[in-house]
Amino acid sequence: MPDLLQSARMFEASSKMQSACAYLQALADGKSLDEKSKNTLKWVGKLLPEMDWDYTEAENKRDSNKMAFEATSARPAFYASLVKLDHEFNEAGLDKREKVSEFLKSFYELLLSGGTDEKLRKELSGTKLGIASKLLSELAHSILRQYASSEPKRPELFGNIF
Repeated sequence: MPDLLQSARMFEASSKMQSACAYLQALADGKSLDEKSKNTLKWVGKLLPEMDWDYTEAENKRDSNKMAFEATSARPAFYASLVKLDHEFNEAGLDKREKVSEFLKSFYELLLSGGTDEKLRKELSGTKLGIASKLLSELAHSILRQYASSEPKRPELFGNIF
């Protein structure tokens, strides 16, 4: 079982991704965001590229080791979430790896801007913003499932009588 600090950090990541989903929906609805919402988007925008090997290698943007634990722990769930949404990517015209990479790059940059970059908001409006939100939601749930399935071991104080 992961230790309590590790679990807390992953719960924080999952929670912020879920919040970011709601903020992306608000952006899609044309609403403005408060500073807390913008900061959450920026935080998620720093984490996601750390999970994405293609992005960090192509852009040479491995920022720091600040989120290394979260990124490394969630990386398998990140790629599994991308695979799970493959059909939706194809339906949106993101049917080649290069198109998906460009979409993700724009998505990360929108998050890093706190949702304030109007050009990126227009580029990612509609279906693409919906896919981005689904990606975060799927990733957040996957992280929670990963940590919820780690059952604590009972101490064997009295042998096997319990």
